[in-house]
Amino acid sequence: MIQVYDKALNLNLVESLFSFAECVPWKYGWKSNRSVGFAHWNYDICKAGTKNISNIENKFPTVIQPFWKMLKPLLPPDAYPIRCYANCHTFGVEGYPHMDSVRSNETTAVVYLNKEWFREWGGETVFYEGDEIIKGVVPKFGRLVTFPSNIVHVARAVSRVCPVNRITLVLKSRHPNDDDQLVRLEQFLFEIKANTKKHKHGSLLEHLIRTYDLLRSKNAPPEVCLAGGLHAAYGTSAFHDVCLRDHHLIENTFGKTVENLVHTFSTLQNRTQQIERSGSIELKLMEAANLTDQYLLKEGTPLEIFWKNYEGISHNTTPISGTTAV
Repeated sequence: MIQVYDKALNLNLVESLFSFAECVPWKYGWKSNRSVGFAHWNYDICKAGTKNISNIENKFPTVIQPFWKMLKPLLPPDAYPIRCYANCHTFGVEGYPHMDSVRSNETTAVVYLNKEWFREWGGETVFYEGDEIIKGVVPKFGRLVTFPSNIVHVARAVSRVCPVNRITLVLKSRHPNDDDQLVRLEQFLFEIKANTKKHKHGSLLEHLIRTYDLLRSKNAPPEVCLAGGLHAAYGTSAFHDVCLRDHHLIENTFGKTVENLVHTFSTLQNRTQQIERSGSIELKLMEAANLTDQYLLKEGTPLEIFWKNYEGISHNTTPISGTTAV
């Protein structure tokens, strides 16, 4: 799953990328792991933001376009770019273990841009399975590494003898066709024009897809994942820009259980409090994923504890049917 390529990129292109990265206006303060209070240097090349899941190919500067062209054949056939940025680490500015995404249908590609690198300088990209290191990659000039974005990894600190900035270019891609249910959901959301509705971080469509992905990453039942991906289609007590008024459309497309969940979710006032007091696992999952995507799930609350401890089900098992009233 972690692929290392030493001859996939034209070295003239890599030099162009390095020259580009050397001149960007680095900004200090980017945290690879939000739970740790330390940061590194970063430059968001396409200004897409951390939550973007839309195609940014038309935002690429000229130097990035041939890089994407060389990278694309190494990715799933339906992959498209969603983020592109450069990272810079110096002595004393290290990374910390993190995942780039909780979603299983995204791939991270990292290309190392320093023209020379010695093992004494450190700076390896290290990958984990649990607490164990499963692979380390030295930042050799022009080396490309691709990996699922939900693998825990870290850019290790450069040593005190390292006289240069460790510079990498990162491009993240999404490949939704790995999940037939997601493809069906995304098509439906376009049909009801959720992509035209503004939300806190991008469009409503993007928020709903991310909510679906969060539920999927927790191994929530398939029908709950779909309901989470549709939870604001009728509007909610906090979101009034309605996409859909015909309740039969969701039922006919995704089934009665999904429609019941979406309808119940949309009608609740003081929703979080009601759901926390309810016995509905389905609604708790939907609300926890909804709040998590907006950075609104408060630590230590009953809902956050439930979300943290939820272990999920196998997606080969029978979905939950119905929902507990609140």
